[in-house]
Amino acid sequence: FTFDTGFIVKFESLTLVCSSVKDSSSIIKTKGIYYYKNNSWDGKGGTVNWTRFGKEMGDEIYVDLADYKINLSQATYSADSAVLHYKRFFKNPVLGRFTDKVMSSPPNERSSYPRFESYLKNFELENIYPFITYFGGFYLNGIELFGNSGPYDISRIIIEKNNKIVGRAKSDLFKLGDKQLES
Repeated sequence: FTFDTGFIVKFESLTLVCSSVKDSSSIIKTKGIYYYKNNSWDGKGGTVNWTRFGKEMGDEIYVDLADYKINLSQATYSADSAVLHYKRFFKNPVLGRFTDKVMSSPPNERSSYPRFESYLKNFELENIYPFITYFGGFYLNGIELFGNSGPYDISRIIIEKNNKIVGRAKSDLFKLGDKQLES
């Protein structure tokens, strides 16, 4: 415990749990300072995974946080410069903005949190589906992945068969499902 201009508590390592009656979110292996006067948390590091949707999704999708702040009287918090790991779609980690919200209802496949939006809008994802390459940015709402456009370009796909382009499609938004693509 420390007293600066107000009562604060420093934590060197913990799992921070944000919860409601039917939902919860955890930041694993984080550290930070709790400010009693402001009812706020300044955190550093930690991992948030998608275990709300089952252990398998928690192993498949997670973000590593850098510095972040949480107003503990709010249900939502965001973190810039978060790093997304999503093994199904991305070979390398992706930098972007992470937002989470503890909901009043239990999580399900239609839940829109946690969220992640890539900073870059010019990804090239080869063979995202057989014979299909995707170009553009993306965001993740819950377990639904969407391809989206940047301000100066539009997201697109190219379909190839036998090393020949047989189709192209452009859209402001693609839904990149586990087994299918929608626009």
